[in-house]
Amino acid sequence: MRNLLIIVFLLLSPSVFADEKEEEIKQVIEIAQSKAIIKKQRLETPPNIKWDNTVPLRYKGTINRHNQKSGLNFGFTQNRSQGIFYYHFKDKLEKGNITFTGTNQHGYWFNWNDKYGQGSLQLREYTDGSLKGIIYIDDGTMLGKKLGEFIGYK
Repeated sequence: MRNLLIIVFLLLSPSVFADEKEEEIKQVIEIAQSKAIIKKQRLETPPNIKWDNTVPLRYKGTINRHNQKSGLNFGFTQNRSQGIFYYHFKDKLEKGNITFTGTNQHGYWFNWNDKYGQGSLQLREYTDGSLKGIIYIDDGTMLGKKLGEFIGYK
């Protein structure tokens, strides 16, 4: 909003230096675009977590949560029965829990919860060691509403 006000001010201010005004507007736009790129990169960078040895299976990736793609760091106990995940939301680090529920032809199934909701998580293990799948949020249906991808690399 501040950048828009600066642009309007520059456009409306009387000046015989039209080229300078145009250059100032370009600079304001470039700065705003750079800030947006930096903010997106910060949001999508997985948080740094100091895991203890109770969480030997550790992954970094992305999660679709709160209608945005965020950096994700998650880990499991050795037998994958329990896990924890961390992601960024509103410039804060959020934590969630993961509990194994079973397997089928689609891969591993878990229940997850954080302070904003709960649901199901389907993950499949790939030959590169990654876990990729879909995160769902409870909405009263059997599977829940699909939020998006849940991806992690070792």
